[in-house]
Amino acid sequence: MLNVLIPVDGSTFSDRAVTQFIQHAAFFREVPKIQLLHVHAPIPVGRVQQHIDHETLAAYYREESEALLASAEALLNGAGLAFSRHIHVGPAVFWNLKDLEPGDLIRVQLADGTEYKYSVDFKQQFDAATAPVNDMVGPTPMEMVTLITCGGVFNSETHQYDKRLVVRAERIADATPAPALPTGTQSAARVR
Repeated sequence: MLNVLIPVDGSTFSDRAVTQFIQHAAFFREVPKIQLLHVHAPIPVGRVQQHIDHETLAAYYREESEALLASAEALLNGAGLAFSRHIHVGPAVFWNLKDLEPGDLIRVQLADGTEYKYSVDFKQQFDAATAPVNDMVGPTPMEMVTLITCGGVFNSETHQYDKRLVVRAERIADATPAPALPTGTQSAARVR
């Protein structure tokens, strides 16, 4: 089953990405497993954490993240699409995305240990207001992974960045060797 990860930060840009996915959901042979992800920056260790117990801090992260996920969840619920919600507390997941270059390897490991490899073939930064969302999250002619993160200048009034960095990578076909033949036999392809 195809898994689709949609990072959500509560912005109108997140909602646009979810809306684009919903519009393209019918293109898939079977409904993909949809994963919404919100990454909450941790409160710095220090004096503040000395005065807050673990349960209160966990509730804070959960409540704030749920509020930021609410719009994306409403869109998917309205479209009748099932999804899983994930909240992660830690540094920005795509912080190092800016360091990727064409030809770099991206490895995606599933919970069961299955690993898929992708080769970066596209990296470009777009203005957030005019980013070609259809091209960024629309169907591709081959199996690819598209990673999108914020970049550029942060506006403290709107709490938004003015750019979107897009990295696209093509799946590398598994190069599993053919099984060994029993000793003393030849395959038809080896016979001269």
